[in-house]
Amino acid sequence: ALREAGLLRHLRRVVPGPPPLVRVEDRELVNFSSNDYLGLSHHPVVVEAARDATNRLGAGASASRLICGSLPVHVDLEERL
Repeated sequence: ALREAGLLRHLRRVVPGPPPLVRVEDRELVNFSSNDYLGLSHHPVVVEAARDATNRLGAGASASRLICGSLPVHVDLEERL
């Protein structure tokens, strides 16, 4: 039923380019569907800050803050915001 109605979803092959560009089939596009449409995930300052935070805090919180509690970095950021 979905196929006949043209509603069946399928995965597309997306080849990353220089942020925020991607190549889909034969077209180069700005990837507005990602959380990184500004391409900041590859900015040297952001990469270095992520490296520093990972070295200090590890790679993940292991669970949500409601289960594990808030890290000082969360509280500090929220206070500054």
